[in-house]
Amino acid sequence: MRKRIIILVAAAVLLLPLFTWRVKGDTPSQKENAELVGVRYVLKRGDTVIDILRKSHIEKTVIDSVVKVFEDNVDPKTIKPGEEIFIFTDRKFNFKKLEYRKSLADVYTIEFGDKYKSQKKQVKKSVSVALVEGEITSSIYYTFKMRGEKDELAAKFAKVFEWQFDAYSDVQNGDRYTILIEKIFMEDKFFAYGKILYASFENRENMFEAFYYGSDSTGGYFDEFGNSLTGTIMKAPLASYTRVSSKFSTKRFHPVLKRYLPHEAIDYSAPKNTAVFAAGDGVVIQKGYNSIGGRTVKIKHENGYVTEYCHLNKYSPSVKVGKFVRQGETIGFVGRTGYATGNHLHYAVSCDGKYLNPLKMKFEKSDSITDEAKNDYILYVDIVRSFILAAKSILNFPCLSSKKEFIFKYAGTAGKPSGI
Repeated sequence: MRKRIIILVAAAVLLLPLFTWRVKGDTPSQKENAELVGVRYVLKRGDTVIDILRKSHIEKTVIDSVVKVFEDNVDPKTIKPGEEIFIFTDRKFNFKKLEYRKSLADVYTIEFGDKYKSQKKQVKKSVSVALVEGEITSSIYYTFKMRGEKDELAAKFAKVFEWQFDAYSDVQNGDRYTILIEKIFMEDKFFAYGKILYASFENRENMFEAFYYGSDSTGGYFDEFGNSLTGTIMKAPLASYTRVSSKFSTKRFHPVLKRYLPHEAIDYSAPKNTAVFAAGDGVVIQKGYNSIGGRTVKIKHENGYVTEYCHLNKYSPSVKVGKFVRQGETIGFVGRTGYATGNHLHYAVSCDGKYLNPLKMKFEKSDSITDEAKNDYILYVDIVRSFILAAKSILNFPCLSSKKEFIFKYAGTAGKPSGI
């Protein structure tokens, strides 16, 4: 036992340097730009590259050459307001370089030496593993926002635990969370979130944990015993939503038809064009418009299940009748087509022709860790927990030494049931 503890602590210490690692890439030389005058332009609606070059007092013949080289590499129709263009000239306004920043990751340059040279810039990329923890105040989105995090992190966290609880309605003030997340930076500026490597959520009754295990293409989330946290059919198959606007009911007053009718589905209110996902693996059996449901998609799954998605604003271009889709694949986008008073997803689930309440169903779990890999997985869980413990020790030093309950909580289990 002592030997095992020594191994785990050593592994955690070795992992700590990975709290930040960098992927090297080319960066612009400061010496190269030292003698240049650079002007930054933020594109507005209707702006073109020609407009920007004219503002920089560059000769017309040079503008024509630069625009031609630019359009050979970038489709002008894809330029959007808010994107940036940097124009570099010498002191006499002779053109030297154009840098078009479509995003932090997509940067295109045109330079003039003996001739005009265009290329996509190699942007320096770094990936940090960050520990985000705290206590819920008001809602997950509000709590994360107050910590300086993006809405995307709240959506990712909710998706990890979508089969254990509803992160939008089942959380309360005082509930606690811990997240180990990859953060991607471009030129030392935050660009996007990567994978959630570990997450936990604790309320008064339960302690939930999720460990990411496997490769990028086949990985998934599992509990401490190797049981999959993913079900066969999603309860809320969309990127995010603001609230449940209509619950499953045998008698609901229809806001458009003005009479009581069964509402055998869940309505998720969400902003227009929020992505809607296939709730499970299956085959598209219907894609079309009807006066009540508007743009609708139906998918047939195993064991007699059929899911239905109504009021879509538009379909995903790849969705076709007869096509097999994977769980989590985008099939459309939230809208208000058909009989709808606001943007929302009408989501229905039926089995052998009978409609069921998605929020109360106990779907079968996806595949768990195999018996052959179970020992390796248990060791992996111990290493991750040791890493979390070491990271929290650093972040909370020196006040942590008085919190003995913390050590017991993260060295083993929380002493609470692992599920509801």
